[in-house]
Amino acid sequence: MTSTLSRYVFFRTLKNTLFFLIGVGAIALLIDFTEFSNRTGSLPDYSATGALLVSAMRVPLIIQIAVPFIMLFATVATLIGLNRKYELVIARASGVSAWAFLRPTWLCALLIGLVFVLVINPLAALGFSKANEIEGLWRGAGQGSVLEQEAPFLRQPIDTGGSWIISAQRSANFAGTPRLLGATFVQMADDGSIRQRLDAKRADLEDGAWQLIDVTVTQPGSAPVVEDSRQIATTLDASVIAEA
Repeated sequence: MTSTLSRYVFFRTLKNTLFFLIGVGAIALLIDFTEFSNRTGSLPDYSATGALLVSAMRVPLIIQIAVPFIMLFATVATLIGLNRKYELVIARASGVSAWAFLRPTWLCALLIGLVFVLVINPLAALGFSKANEIEGLWRGAGQGSVLEQEAPFLRQPIDTGGSWIISAQRSANFAGTPRLLGATFVQMADDGSIRQRLDAKRADLEDGAWQLIDVTVTQPGSAPVVEDSRQIATTLDASVIAEA
């Protein structure tokens, strides 16, 4: 009898947990989609379908934060439902201890926790990173100077003299590689004059170098030149980029 009751309580708790997960996920998707659309709706690459996809990528991370409360509310809802139908009263009257019908809720919480740690957590991190990358690409498309928009920037010295002033619309971590989106590299001479400016769709920090993709090169007195890629040597590491 105890075994049958345990399975019954376990599946009731699991069912309520799934209902709460779906409900919280739907609310999170709606709120994030609305907020994201208000923030990026004026960008040229914006689309409702794309915005919905980006919001969906962020939902697992939001649910992951809320899952302890979801598990708590699902357990409470299960016990309230059992009590309303006098199932708990009957169980106690038949000699079943309180620990016997509480144990399945612990096992359900353990199962949900393992699923989130082993499966949902990696997917949430990947989805959040990809969502940031897409938003950065949208913001980088058709924008003016990121330096004029007071974006955070950092300075990178050049061995032959001068320095690079680096700025970006957004940063992301793509497959373990720091990535700047909507990046601008301005080469300054020691006297403060500008030698050249590179506007790239993205810039990946590889081993000892920046790899710039879809680059527009602008030099004083010359027309802008578009290049597929360009590499710039650097001594910066991922921790410096993340802090900046």
